[in-house]
Amino acid sequence: MPNDVLCYGDIALDNVMHVSHFPTPERSVVFHRESYHIGGTICNSAVCLASWGVPTTMALSYDLGEDDYADQLLKLLSAFPALDLSLVRRSPNTVTPYCRVLVIPDGERALLNYRYSEKADHELSIDLHRGEKYLIASIYGLARRFAALRAFRERGVTTVMGDIYWPDYPDLREIDIIINSASTLRGMDAAVDVRAATHALQQASGGIVITTDGDGPVYTVDRDGSWSIVQPYPVKAVDTTGAGDAFRGGIVYGLLQGWNLIDAVRWACAAGAIIVQQVGATNTATVEQTFALMEQVRLVEQGE
Repeated sequence: MPNDVLCYGDIALDNVMHVSHFPTPERSVVFHRESYHIGGTICNSAVCLASWGVPTTMALSYDLGEDDYADQLLKLLSAFPALDLSLVRRSPNTVTPYCRVLVIPDGERALLNYRYSEKADHELSIDLHRGEKYLIASIYGLARRFAALRAFRERGVTTVMGDIYWPDYPDLREIDIIINSASTLRGMDAAVDVRAATHALQQASGGIVITTDGDGPVYTVDRDGSWSIVQPYPVKAVDTTGAGDAFRGGIVYGLLQGWNLIDAVRWACAAGAIIVQQVGATNTATVEQTFALMEQVRLVEQGE
């Protein structure tokens, strides 16, 4: 049987260091505790899905190296039997990407990424498709990937991407589900009306557009233009790394179960809340624990 989800994009080994504050040119930091975790936005979503028992294929946009970082990553990933790594390749001519994650006491973090800016070695291609129903893909290199997205959609695959903020992107209709961050949107335009921007993007794409806002309300516009507001359950953040990745995986999980979009958003909120209460972006909660937290996530309002 084919896997349910194909995740294409990035992977890295996260080195999480706990510090009292972020460094500045005049103020250094000392860390007294560190740990290593699975990282990379798309890989984090894949691991969440696999942890919930969803058969998931991981395809990388680059090779892993023949180094200790890759050895550690593959050992960590082996804990998830639902995660298919048969498309992951290693090369002696590269270095496995890694990320230094500086986490301050309120859970916010700063990232130091190595190799993320390099061009993809392996482009998204329909040749990767082996019958999966959903494709979660990275935004990076989007302009050169629309032909591949179109080919996936022609095979009936639902395409999912994040961090696409403006309705003048070309070929938006090749993306079925767009998941954005309100804080990122405000960082680009402090005066932006988040709800209006979400509706404008949905009208341009014709798909589902979801805008998260940290621990604030999630605003969703469905394919028919109907909208909803869901309030996540408030939790104390320890490390916010991977919250959005868990949310993205949670949306796909809910839709795979045949749930309506609001319940998929509620599950995704629960998944994100679980991630921020722990160190690292790897999901450690069971399906039953996630269901229990999902019950605390409420629908605030909806409209046509």
